Amino acid sequence: IVTNERHVHLLRKAADDLEESIYMLQNGEPVEVAELSAHYAYESLGNIIGEEVGDEILDTVFSKFCLGK
Repeated sequence: IVTNERHVHLLRKAADDLEESIYMLQNGEPVEVAELSAHYAYESLGNIIGEEVGDEILDTVFSKFCLGK
């Protein structure tokens, strides 16, 4: 069960990106082209587990929590 709305969005994005990558491979697109969509899926999953922390996440954390004040 996923209760975090941000995680739900990222999981759906990752699934869509993987589906796109598979579709490209099945239709004869070069691996390099399909890899880009797979990489986007990897980034989305990384954002969930904390491997990828973008500026948007940092802004959200600092806007919602008082750190070091």
